[in-house]
Amino acid sequence: MPAWVLLPTAFGVLLILLPKHVPGKSIGLFLLAPLVFAKTSTISSDELKVFVLDVGQGLAMVLETENRVMVYDTGPKFGENFNAGESVVVPFLRRQAIGQIDMLVVSHTDKDHAGGVESVLENIAVNRLVSSMPDEFDHAHASQCKQGISWSWGNVSFQFLHPDENVHTLSKNNGSCVLRVDHPAGSMLIAGDIERPIEQFLVENFAELLDTDVLIVPHHGSNSSSSKAFIQAVSPKYAVFAAGYRNPYGFPKAGVVSRYLEFGTELVNTASEGMITFIFSNDDGMQLRPGYRQTNKKFWHSKF
Repeated sequence: MPAWVLLPTAFGVLLILLPKHVPGKSIGLFLLAPLVFAKTSTISSDELKVFVLDVGQGLAMVLETENRVMVYDTGPKFGENFNAGESVVVPFLRRQAIGQIDMLVVSHTDKDHAGGVESVLENIAVNRLVSSMPDEFDHAHASQCKQGISWSWGNVSFQFLHPDENVHTLSKNNGSCVLRVDHPAGSMLIAGDIERPIEQFLVENFAELLDTDVLIVPHHGSNSSSSKAFIQAVSPKYAVFAAGYRNPYGFPKAGVVSRYLEFGTELVNTASEGMITFIFSNDDGMQLRPGYRQTNKKFWHSKF
């Protein structure tokens, strides 16, 4: 909260907690008024904010415009007592003063992408759920992400490039919802966990739609993805690896990292950066903000 909210609130609480006989206690209620009008997240009418949350080995993203919110994937689930939906996604949405999700996209049902869905649905109102396998989720307005579906929220446009109607013949990874996001200041491609066969399909059929400024790297930087042909077609300025610190799979793989560097791409990784934020604005263009670990560094981060 900004200082203009915190200071009067603090004094208001102190007044309210004074003994009953102290005069002026009622003033404390008026000093709490800024809480009613304060909004912790401010976003202008032309902006798109994209947050790649740090959920360890998995993916969870929040895309926010002035009036709309999309969550793409909900992070992993580790047993029955811990999942990133409850521990990361929901607290982040509340911190942003977001009480409703307009669209929840679940790229596929692997637990590192869909592990937090249940907790998100339990804690935040979700208007619409879209997934490659919508029947796997208990939601009244669930539908399938499908190639060619497009829509706009203000000056931001969205289009699914994959999968097509044959999604049930594909593996979970290759059935991932692939989403292109366009803002006047820049573009983004969210590739889920697609592997080389689907990358090649997209290169051959949608090459003109792959060229984007920011790529959420497919399959966290696995050797099964990020072929040279795909990287060349996307030609991203930034490649974002959503990976866990010292994850057991060794993602992103060294060969994958070198391929992106070969094309002059700037690499960012949630494992080292923490939450990664991109802001698209008509006035300021596309900006990559410093990672959360850098802006909120603690003494125990010195060895990371």
